[in-house]
Amino acid sequence: MARYPQAILAVVRRGRPEVAALVEALKRWASAQGVELWTISLDDPLPVDPDPAAFLAVSLGGDGTLLRCARLVAERGTPILGVNVGSLGFLAQTGAEELFKALEAIQGGHYVVEERLRVEAVFRGLTAHALNELTLTRLDVESFVEVELRWGDEPIGTYPGDGVIVATPSGSTAYSLAARGPVVHPAVESLIVTPLNVHALGLRPLVVPAPPPDAPAGRALTARLRAPGWLLADGAKVWRLEPGDELIVRRSRHPTRLVALPGRPGFFRTLQEKLGWGLVPRRG
Repeated sequence: MARYPQAILAVVRRGRPEVAALVEALKRWASAQGVELWTISLDDPLPVDPDPAAFLAVSLGGDGTLLRCARLVAERGTPILGVNVGSLGFLAQTGAEELFKALEAIQGGHYVVEERLRVEAVFRGLTAHALNELTLTRLDVESFVEVELRWGDEPIGTYPGDGVIVATPSGSTAYSLAARGPVVHPAVESLIVTPLNVHALGLRPLVVPAPPPDAPAGRALTARLRAPGWLLADGAKVWRLEPGDELIVRRSRHPTRLVALPGRPGFFRTLQEKLGWGLVPRRG
């Protein structure tokens, strides 16, 4: 059986000296190990088909870099090793100083692959995917948007304000959390609906089942706009939408496959380390 990985696709956030130094070190390591290496920036297209049987995708940056990496390779099913060279790095499995130890563990088969749910929006035959969240939001700071949500044939409500976030469990600790949405464990098969500055006291964050891939409007979450707005996928603008436009929102058939290493902190420990979860203030 061939040793894994036989090739690495490194997605990097350029412009930082520490990232440049890490890329050079990775080139030397790959050459010494006989591993092919492709290095691309965030906006570059894929230079090669990253066959998941041979390729490991390595994200060198923060969570934004990993989200871009996931957008590139999720449909192919390529495993991703997140390496934090940023500030928060909530999705990353290791830091820059431990990269080569992590690669050696992977070569020795000491890792597992976690499948993280992705969400998709379908609009007029087009599809947008996200690992963290889809956001229906206003056109600009001076405008206002109304989003009407339904669960299958049942109305949920109309959200007047700055918009609505539909997050995955992975994204529950990102934009949704900043908008006071709940923290959801990544193993929970769900979507989180979080209002953005909604002008109504009776609308609060809502957790719903994740509709299956290919679910039609009658069995999925649907969103209809009553005012112009944008659809964002993991923070990137995808479509400008007009009043009456309707989206079907459901689980993507292509999960993001994240490499998890032995001995790494679990989900709740990561919450403590990254977000200060459950820490009790010291008393004088």
